[in-house]
Amino acid sequence: MAHRLLPCLLVVAFAAILAAGLASCGKNDAESGREDFNLVYERAMRAVHAGDWNALRAELTKDARFVLESDLQRLARRLGHAEDGTHERELARQRLGDDADAAIEEGAHGGLAGALRFFVRIEPRAPVPPRKGLKLEKFKAEVLYALPSGTQRLMRMIRLADGWYVSELQL
Repeated sequence: MAHRLLPCLLVVAFAAILAAGLASCGKNDAESGREDFNLVYERAMRAVHAGDWNALRAELTKDARFVLESDLQRLARRLGHAEDGTHERELARQRLGDDADAAIEEGAHGGLAGALRFFVRIEPRAPVPPRKGLKLEKFKAEVLYALPSGTQRLMRMIRLADGWYVSELQL
């Protein structure tokens, strides 16, 4: 009797292993991390804190990327223009002292990543800012977070077919 049961157990075990392998097929850490909006929030905030445009870009929807790219390009143009950007340059000099000129140069001529790094240097933040409010629905989330100055900003996220993405980010 035991010798007839063994092949059946092997088939069942093989089927279970195959099913588990197929269930995880095609999923990587980024995809599985999209199932939890908290992880997306944390990755996006760490990317902002580090001034890492490529990492931040991966967390954004297409529309959010377009808006943020436009804002960063506008900041770079202002920094590079003699009459525009005086407020940002003055703020950089106040907050960065001797490092201001190098930061302004990077912000003006370092592309999107340089503009993001400039912005974060003059408006510092924690790697994962504390949340001051959360509104969660099935396919939408809104997180209100605080900067060290006490200023509050909003991050909106939406759930797409492959997980959560940032749809709006107030820097």
